Amino acid sequence: MESCPPQGTQKGDVYSFGIILQEVALRRGAFYLEGELLSPKEIVDRVILGEWPCLRPTIDPQSHSPELGQLMQRCWAEEPTERPDFNHIRLLLRKHNK
Repeated sequence: MESCPPQGTQKGDVYSFGIILQEVALRRGAFYLEGELLSPKEIVDRVILGEWPCLRPTIDPQSHSPELGQLMQRCWAEEPTERPDFNHIRLLLRKHNK
């Protein structure tokens, strides 16, 4: 976006939710990166730069189901239109938590 709305967007909230979901699933710090010790500022700076491949947290399939890992990755999609909406996220989480 050229100018972001001051109140943010739902797709931005979905990205943030995916980060929190990873933190809960791995029981590690926010935006946990295996093998890298970056400060929060360094992480934010690298995400803002838009480097390729995009900097994203670590996914550990041994700590959670493959479906949960896929949901996290979809929430972090670089293109906001590819991120699910919260209704879809809720359905997937309910299905996962039967």
